[in-house]
Amino acid sequence: GNRNPVTRSLIDSPDFKRAIQALIPTRLLFTQGIGFELTPGKAGLDWHFDVLSFAFIHPLDPAYTLWIPFDRIDPAGQRGGLEYVPEDAYSARDKMVLTFRHILRGPEVIERVGGRDAYRAQMPCSTCERLALEEASIEPEFEPGDALLTHRFVWHRSCPLGEGPLRRRLAFVMRFVDADARYHGTFCRKLAEFSVAYGGGPFKADFGLSFTDLKDGDRMISSRFALDVI
Repeated sequence: GNRNPVTRSLIDSPDFKRAIQALIPTRLLFTQGIGFELTPGKAGLDWHFDVLSFAFIHPLDPAYTLWIPFDRIDPAGQRGGLEYVPEDAYSARDKMVLTFRHILRGPEVIERVGGRDAYRAQMPCSTCERLALEEASIEPEFEPGDALLTHRFVWHRSCPLGEGPLRRRLAFVMRFVDADARYHGTFCRKLAEFSVAYGGGPFKADFGLSFTDLKDGDRMISSRFALDVI
């Protein structure tokens, strides 16, 4: 969606810029636009935080996701929205650092834990963490025009779309990183290797590695490919 004229017109909209800048008063780069679709009976992704989406920057550098549903979301009815946990209830910050260290060490971490199944039972979300997340979770209602802005350390999951009048739920996700975020191509490449060992299939690292003019530690704003600035 990065080159789509509708997306670019939204990025260039003065109203959109003012809204984002009021919420995040720093210089941001728009990095990715992705469409998501749910059909009845489909649940989408379980509890997670944004590791894959921002695999090309340092783990503690600021990054954000804007989730925009195109349909009305009724938590008491057909559902199909997004459930999240406020950071002051339980943040994924420490788990992000742990994940970062594991991935840089490589797949041998999985074997040291006891194998793929044992590692999956703890990462990204353990049974104990799941209890805490579900106790503190919030499932908002959305009308067309509403959106949810989250930091990369916010735990969230897709809500299943039940049977009802809505035959599919469409949503558009926009990703942003702080202009001063530091590039980390090594982590991106290591994550691709780790994903195979984890059993999740090959992680496509092409997007994160497309900043070919950057070295690890360079500021994202210094890339000639960082064209969309808010």
